[in-house]
Amino acid sequence: MGAKTLLTTIAVVSMLLTACTSADAGISASGEASPTASETLTPPSPTPTPSPSLTPLTDDEVLAAIPEWTLGESIESAAGFSRFYVELYPTMFTEPYDTRVFGSLATTNCNFCAETLERVASTEQESAYSTGGSFTWPNAEDYVNVARGGLSEDGYWYIEQDMVMTTIETYSEDGTPLGSSPGGSGLATTKLSWSDGLWAVEDVYFLFDDE
Repeated sequence: MGAKTLLTTIAVVSMLLTACTSADAGISASGEASPTASETLTPPSPTPTPSPSLTPLTDDEVLAAIPEWTLGESIESAAGFSRFYVELYPTMFTEPYDTRVFGSLATTNCNFCAETLERVASTEQESAYSTGGSFTWPNAEDYVNVARGGLSEDGYWYIEQDMVMTTIETYSEDGTPLGSSPGGSGLATTKLSWSDGLWAVEDVYFLFDDE
């Protein structure tokens, strides 16, 4: 069975934007980390500055954006927080390109987060936008039994969950289609840290089933 990571999708969007301009990560059931990503993740780059039109959020505003029931150190809360964070992904690739909550909850160790923030900045710079890329979660109501993982010996939480992502369609500012990247089903794995009553995202990995 083959696999692909969501970083491939991000790279496809980047290549589409570059072409337009020139023409004009798994875990075991025990919670221990395992390298499931099919591509080597690059070191995180400096976080792009949020759009000047968006006012930076205060700590209280970031906290208010997070579902209250996910603010607890348990597998249920970790699973819910992971889903909340992953679902922010498609919302950032269209106006107002708001990365504030996504960026505030990521640590500097998060390769996926840094790569995503770079691509959102590129998309905004080209005045392009994407639709689709939304996530659904089979058996979403059963967090404890469906989510796999937990607190590992290295002090981090690893949460693996089944997911389905829809196809991503990318367009130029005038609505001209630039291309698409197919969605699919697979696994979403988040690496989290817990400190001062709040989760922080250390990295995110996606492993898609071949269809």
